Amino acid sequence: MIVTKDTRCDELLKAVNFPGKAKFINPVAGLVWKDFGLEEERQRYHALMGEETMDGLTIDQIADIDPNWNNPSMLEGMQTFAEYAVKDGFYHDIYKGTELEGETALMAMTVPGAKRFVVICAGGGYGSCCTMVEAFPLVRPLLDAGISAFVFHYRVGKNAHYPNPMDDLAKAIAYIFAHFDVSEDYGVMGFSAGGHLAATFGTKTIGWKHYGLPKPSVMFLGYPVISLDANISHGGSCQNLLQEDWQDPERIKQYSVDQQTDGDYPPSFIWQCKGDKSVPVINSQMMADKLTEHGVKNIYEVFDAAAHSWGLGTGTLADGWLTRAIDFWNTL
Repeated sequence: MIVTKDTRCDELLKAVNFPGKAKFINPVAGLVWKDFGLEEERQRYHALMGEETMDGLTIDQIADIDPNWNNPSMLEGMQTFAEYAVKDGFYHDIYKGTELEGETALMAMTVPGAKRFVVICAGGGYGSCCTMVEAFPLVRPLLDAGISAFVFHYRVGKNAHYPNPMDDLAKAIAYIFAHFDVSEDYGVMGFSAGGHLAATFGTKTIGWKHYGLPKPSVMFLGYPVISLDANISHGGSCQNLLQEDWQDPERIKQYSVDQQTDGDYPPSFIWQCKGDKSVPVINSQMMADKLTEHGVKNIYEVFDAAAHSWGLGTGTLADGWLTRAIDFWNTL
């Protein structure tokens, strides 16, 4: 299937025999126009869709929802999805046969013979998981570099209550080791709230060591939520993850990555825009400073822009960050 900007998301899912799984692909799956955004946006989507849900939007229309969402890379990402979704071994439910079946999705795009792999966690404030924006677009460059990619959709919304997303990611990585021919030379990538999830996995206290898993070789963190102090964090991420405990000082400390980082943290490539309006740039700054303080190798890139959710960043100031991040990995 050739995916174009006019391809409807529901048509794409039907074409690749992925029905009923829109939430794993479409960042606004299930929403209806009257529940979305500001009044101006509601009027625009009412004119566009009538009473339909956002499942029927085209790739181009979905990209238009947020001006920071990177349209060119989203389109390429959905083309990669279309090519791999029809293959055996693409979709894995790590909780199959349990009460959590259908809550998560591990989507595998592997390179024959490759041992290295990266698990990608998109953002969405722990309220959604924007894989179309911040996961699938990253796959093709990884595959071209000889690295297998696993897009992971973890529990979000009311089911994001800690430690559920961390449990999910740990179980997904254990699943990969058990079912795929891979090495322990692997990376974890995350953006925004997905960056918090990835960064959390890099800690010993509530991450890889806590779950008895091999330490990642490298972390790729794009505009990550690091602190859960609501004064300097992303409020939605704090409340969705901690829920009734979102103002509890002990719980905030436990899940603030900067306060759990030590010299055993994996080498990290971190980037963010200086004027990010969603996640204050102090988050990535604190993380880079902590890693440097503990003698952990890291590269920190800051771009003179106010954007969030750039993902791969094609055509932006961040263009090429993934190539530089892979080069960093190759030097370790």
